[in-house]
Amino acid sequence: MNGLSAILWTVALIFLVLWILGFAFDATMGGLVHVLLILFVIAIGIEIFRMLTRSRRT
Repeated sequence: MNGLSAILWTVALIFLVLWILGFAFDATMGGLVHVLLILFVIAIGIEIFRMLTRSRRT
């Protein structure tokens, strides 16, 4: 896992925790948190796809 991938996973985990806490305490900032979560899920999906295609080449 390269540095950028590790940062992406870390940020995605942070946003996931904040999203869950937002639901628990009903303090979300409208739809912004949901949009950010969706963007990070897409980014994680792209990273997983890249990792899978990279592992098939070797």
